[in-house]
Amino acid sequence: MEIAHIPLSFYVHIPWCEKKCPYCDFNSHAIKDVMPEEKYVEALLIDAQMEINALRGRTISSIFFGGGTPNIFSALSIGKILTFIKANFSVLPNAEVTVEANPSRYCISSGKQIEESLLELRQVGVNRLSVGVQSFNDNNLLKIGRLHTGGQAVDFVNMSLHIFSNVNLDIMYGLPDQSIGDFHLDIEKALILKPSHLSVYQLTIEENTEFSSFRPNLPKDEVIWSMYQKLIQELKDADYHRYEISAFSLKGSECFHNKNYWLFGDYIGIGAGAHSKLSFEDRIERQNCFRQPDKYMEMVLKRNGSHKLRKNLKVEELPGEFMLNVLRLIDGFDVSLYSSRTGQKFQEIRKLVNLAEEKKLLTIFGNKIKPTMLGLNFLTDLQEIFF
Repeated sequence: MEIAHIPLSFYVHIPWCEKKCPYCDFNSHAIKDVMPEEKYVEALLIDAQMEINALRGRTISSIFFGGGTPNIFSALSIGKILTFIKANFSVLPNAEVTVEANPSRYCISSGKQIEESLLELRQVGVNRLSVGVQSFNDNNLLKIGRLHTGGQAVDFVNMSLHIFSNVNLDIMYGLPDQSIGDFHLDIEKALILKPSHLSVYQLTIEENTEFSSFRPNLPKDEVIWSMYQKLIQELKDADYHRYEISAFSLKGSECFHNKNYWLFGDYIGIGAGAHSKLSFEDRIERQNCFRQPDKYMEMVLKRNGSHKLRKNLKVEELPGEFMLNVLRLIDGFDVSLYSSRTGQKFQEIRKLVNLAEEKKLLTIFGNKIKPTMLGLNFLTDLQEIFF
């Protein structure tokens, strides 16, 4: 594999939230007493420092602060991390730099304080914001454990759009007792705000969440299907291009960082629970950091790399790993991408591709492969063919 041609992204995980949402299975932790922000930033910088040699000669195309609630940290801390990354790694001058942000900051801050903190984020180098709205309906927000109101979400988004030209909104559907009308109003309000990007997800009940123990009353499947169909049509009518199964953007505003994941690009992750995927000439390596923040900080401070578990992907795992990502893309991928990202010949998976085509789950046009609408609607069935 020609490693230099594989895009590289940088992910930073901030694991704390004001409160753990009952549906969330991400590595997030409610603040109990005092959040060790300074100590955690120190650990992040040490973690990053240990990757300098491995990434020498490669250029970072995007940086993403995810969580948790990254805007729970000060802009000073975010800036300190960004400064270190840019000083010690090769970063594109126009690299996309995203911070996930939640309107729940209204619980402890005034509108003026929030606006100042957003301005500070832009000043330290952030150029894209991803806002966790989920819904504009107060009743629905309450049922999924969110701390902000619909009005606060609108205010937060308006401030974000005033400061950043590139803003994503996360919206969910299939919420407890949510009606088609409720969801229609959420999409309508989102479109009035006119963000550059929308990420829209169906609520699913994941293991080890509060909702898995105390299952809420979710809409029936046919209601959720109607929400999904309405979503696709309304965003299309509003000129949002659907480029990934859950991602919609105005022209020129696709999320480079996430698209790099879906194109089986490389990424380095630092922080509690962060994942990495790195390509070398003879292998592809996955890395996982310890999930518990205290344990992560303790292990990182030893400076011996023991905070990460490392695993080389087996050759037989590559078809599934590759297709798990690229088949999420609406426009598909070029056949040559398989060889350039895995180091394996496309002909080795040709029979599986033909099988998926026979099932009408994907189509092949010359050198281009893309999922059909049936394949997108039954994406898990399509992906499983390659495992």
